[in-house]
Amino acid sequence: MTASVPPPASGSNVKYILLALFFLGSAAGLYFFLKPPAETTEEPTTPARVAVRDDRPPAFENTFVVPEAVPDMGPAKAPRRRVVYVDGQGGGAWDECSGEITRSAITSVFSQGRGGVTACYERRLKSNNQLEGNVMVKLKISENGNVVAQQVNGSLQDNEVFACIRSVTSQWHFPPPSGGCAVVQAPFNFSRQR
Repeated sequence: MTASVPPPASGSNVKYILLALFFLGSAAGLYFFLKPPAETTEEPTTPARVAVRDDRPPAFENTFVVPEAVPDMGPAKAPRRRVVYVDGQGGGAWDECSGEITRSAITSVFSQGRGGVTACYERRLKSNNQLEGNVMVKLKISENGNVVAQQVNGSLQDNEVFACIRSVTSQWHFPPPSGGCAVVQAPFNFSRQR
């Protein structure tokens, strides 16, 4: 005796077939929706013709001469110039001063005022982060110890820093020099932190 399997009900197969078609359609839709756009190759457009002199033969109409590449040498370096600010309040020549101030007194005043000079540089460094160089500050000191003239120059080459330093140093006070007015100077080296 052979066992026979009853035939499947026709209604139950239809729902499986519809479900399979639904999933296939969804997968195909997702594939086309998520697929990156195909690269299209456009035909290059022909540039408009430029009017050519009539006395040229037609063979030269579309001929170009491309110059050979020249290596870039960067921007031309500007010649270094020396910027000097002189405050003329003191009158007279700088070499007329022959007074003296002790080295310790000069060092003390410059050390106390260094923060103001450095602040001039750091303030300007915020707008020009490539700024670095040295500054020479030369001061003419009157008989009573006041700064009566300044010269500020150096490789820093920034007029705003120089003007600020001139303003700061005009407020400094030294001990009265022996023997009349005196001239003192000191270098400041500024470099950005790396």
